[in-house]
Amino acid sequence: MTDYRLEESKQLYEEFLGLINRYISLERWGFVQTYSLVVIDVSPNIVYDSECCRVRFSYEPRDHGNYQERIASVWYGRLHATNDDSFINLKGKKAKSWHGIWNALDFLDSLSPQDVVDRLDKGIVGPRLIREFQKTYPSWELWGDPRTVYAIKDLRMHNEIWEHYGQKLFDIFDLRNPELWEKYVQFHNEIKRLRHEAWKAKEKFGKPFKQFDDFVPDELW
Repeated sequence: MTDYRLEESKQLYEEFLGLINRYISLERWGFVQTYSLVVIDVSPNIVYDSECCRVRFSYEPRDHGNYQERIASVWYGRLHATNDDSFINLKGKKAKSWHGIWNALDFLDSLSPQDVVDRLDKGIVGPRLIREFQKTYPSWELWGDPRTVYAIKDLRMHNEIWEHYGQKLFDIFDLRNPELWEKYVQFHNEIKRLRHEAWKAKEKFGKPFKQFDDFVPDELW
């Protein structure tokens, strides 16, 4: 007897695959599908590889009670990133192998870590291109099918990012560019350090006093 939940998972996978192929210019940037996960009660995951990096798409639910919508989470990894696990044990440490790209876009925009932190202090959230996309995305398109409309928006946003930054974005994750990767990791961790120090300084004036741990940089693999 066929488990209806497995059939539902397969239908979600096919739906998501169709959306990705429709709204992301995969072939233009040399991406081919190398992995997919279709499991009962688990969000469909689809991974694409190019010569430079990997991209993982996840079709995640958001339950609103009377209806459920889905969003598309998009993560970027180097070619040695594992298919499912977001972390990997590296030299006895837990290292991230899949990454968001907000800091990567600020890095490509030639911002300094202090620029990023100053922007956040002003209540300005997210890289310039993402903020512009959010402002200009046509609101009337959000009156579509609630199950897919936000996933479509997410996919279109990442396609816009690809169109704007092009190969420069993928080069950051390329194993053949270790110096560029190291510069990006330093940039990422300096943002984290500055924010940590700012929170620590502010907390000294709060009650009760909260003891902050020492700053620990992210291990990015």
